[in-house]
Amino acid sequence: MIDPKVSTVNLAAETTQIICRSVGDETMRNIIRQVGCKNQAIRKKPFISSQNQKRFSEVAKIHELETNNFWMTVIFSNESEFLIFGSDHRRTV
Repeated sequence: MIDPKVSTVNLAAETTQIICRSVGDETMRNIIRQVGCKNQAIRKKPFISSQNQKRFSEVAKIHELETNNFWMTVIFSNESEFLIFGSDHRRTV
């Protein structure tokens, strides 16, 4: 399996050393696309402080044995901001 963090320039250089022939980075991109891999940026892992990790694990331990009926009553807001009155965007005149 190829490491997704390796650039095509480095991958082309490694391939050149292995097969003893010059391989360009654009050629490597074309080969990767032909195989079916898409060109996508890797999503960064969100930073979770040690204090929040402890809080999350405590909540998980408390609710570990809850039934499906309990979880059907829980509203997951995904920490989205909901405005009831007006907008917080800058107004234009």
